[in-house]
Amino acid sequence: MIINRSNLNCMFLGFQGNFSEGFARVPDTWQKFSAVINSGTAANIYPFMEQFGGMKEWNGDRRICNLAAQKMEVVNRDFEDTVAIPRNDIEDDQYGIYGTLIAQMGYNAGKIWQDLAVSALLSPGKWIDGEDFFSTERTYGSNALVNHFTE
Repeated sequence: MIINRSNLNCMFLGFQGNFSEGFARVPDTWQKFSAVINSGTAANIYPFMEQFGGMKEWNGDRRICNLAAQKMEVVNRDFEDTVAIPRNDIEDDQYGIYGTLIAQMGYNAGKIWQDLAVSALLSPGKWIDGEDFFSTERTYGSNALVNHFTE
């Protein structure tokens, strides 16, 4: 292949298709226990309303719960994976062998969300209240919140 802008654009378009095919193969298991919140900034600040017990049967006057609001900042991180294709492979029309590699890169790019979500569950650290995320002794006000069980 003669290396020029037009030919490179065609090659990149093919690689983009390989990447997209790999990305589309990723299972969406993590979306069953995680929320997708798009972000266009370096960090997001999420309001967190402390739990107040849920719905109750309405009998008589309304019971108004006082909510305490806290905020949690999540700083976005950048991820990348870069490969170099040797010039000779392009000139000798051997760049097609990289299609599988590019598809795997697409799969890895989609799978990172699964990896991050599972990692967050397995090593959650502290929550917004400063306590361990999974705990048998966590409280909000005078209410116990137990979200850690052992068998």
